Amino acid sequence: MQIHFLCPSHRVWFNRHPEFARVHFYQSLGATQHHRKYHAWPVALAYAGSAFEVAEILLDKYAESLHPIVIYTSSAILLSDTFDKLENNDKALQVLHLCYQRLNKELITGDKPRLGALFRCIALVTGKMRELWHDKSKAESGHLPINISTH
Repeated sequence: MQIHFLCPSHRVWFNRHPEFARVHFYQSLGATQHHRKYHAWPVALAYAGSAFEVAEILLDKYAESLHPIVIYTSSAILLSDTFDKLENNDKALQVLHLCYQRLNKELITGDKPRLGALFRCIALVTGKMRELWHDKSKAESGHLPINISTH
């Protein structure tokens, strides 16, 4: 289960140049927020997806730091919400699930100074997944063919 927004050559380049990956992350984040403000959801999705993938690269490169955990989590929530605005609840849940799995992997291999941040981020992602799942369940139950008229 993967979601790709960066082309393979950009992914390799950002892996080799994490200092530019960080700049790209913040540029993509800013562009996402700008396009979301004007409800340009498809454009915002492309930028949010790029930010999410770059945040994952930064998490790989700076595994000992807290900051990549926070930006990875926040970009996952932003991407998920953008998918949700486009009424793609399944993809929204998929992004959160990917984030949840990655954060749990970090938790297993993590060191003590990062544990608190990891637990908080996992709780946040879990809460967002629960909200989306609840919304999805409500929407699906609204489509049930129920006839309430009496004969």
